[in-house]
Amino acid sequence: MKWVAFAFLITAHVHCSAQKEAPQRFAVTVLDVGRALRHSGMTVADDQILLPASIVSSSSGPLLDVDSVEPLRGGLRSKIKLVCHSPKLCVPFYAIADLPQGSRFQAASLASALPPSMRAGSKATLLVDTGDMHIQVPVICLQNGVIGASIHVVSPDRKQNYTATIVSSTLLRGSL
Repeated sequence: MKWVAFAFLITAHVHCSAQKEAPQRFAVTVLDVGRALRHSGMTVADDQILLPASIVSSSSGPLLDVDSVEPLRGGLRSKIKLVCHSPKLCVPFYAIADLPQGSRFQAASLASALPPSMRAGSKATLLVDTGDMHIQVPVICLQNGVIGASIHVVSPDRKQNYTATIVSSTLLRGSL
C-alpha cells in the first residue's frame, strides 16, 4: 500500500512540474545596443555594431547601460561591455562597434555618463611593454577616468609623472 501511495505522489509531482511554463526569452538586438550607445554619447550607427554572440533577455527591448569601453587595435573599433539596467533581465555581455571614420576612441564623451573605473588617489600598477622590456611600476592616480581613457599618474615618491591608459580598475598601460 505504501508503494502505491508513493507512486501516486511521484506521478502527481511530475504532472504538476510538466505544467510549469518556461520563461520567455527575447533576443537583444543591435538596435537595443545602438540605443544604449547613443544614450551614452557615442555616435554609432546600428550597422556599425556587431554582437559576437546571441544574447537573450527576459523582456523585449531591454534598457541597457554601457559598463565599460575598451579600444581595440588601431583605435577605430571598440569592445563595449553592456549590462541590463535591471540586472535580472540579462547577463552582462560585449559588443564590438566601429567608430566613425577619422574619430578616435571616445572615452571622454562617456566620462560623464559612466562612473569612473579609476579614482584620483587610488593605487594602481602601470605596465610598460617595449621590444625587450616588461616593466611594472606602482603608481598613484591623479585623475578619475573610465576604461580606455588616458590619465595622469605619479610614482609613490611623487618624483616621476606618467600618462597612462586605463585597462581595468587597478591596471594601466603606458610607454616610455
